[in-house]
Amino acid sequence: MVGMLVDSTIFIEYLRSRNRANTALANLPADSILYTSSVTVFELFSGATDAEKRLAVQTLLQGVLILPVNFETDIHAGEIYRDLRSQLS
Repeated sequence: MVGMLVDSTIFIEYLRSRNRANTALANLPADSILYTSSVTVFELFSGATDAEKRLAVQTLLQGVLILPVNFETDIHAGEIYRDLRSQLS
């Protein structure tokens, strides 16, 4: 088993796709443990503009572990992002 932190972009691609089998989310290893942040949950629900979309988000997030975000998390995430971005330059 491997843990995967999933961002809103991956979830949104899945929710919008007509062929979900070809999405990044659908192609994660079957034994993956999925995590997301409370910020991602906020982003997904802020874009769910009707009851059908809200239900789709709720259904999608079932079984996904929601990680809280705090100041230390924000600092660490920013450092990881900065380091990864500098590797691409």
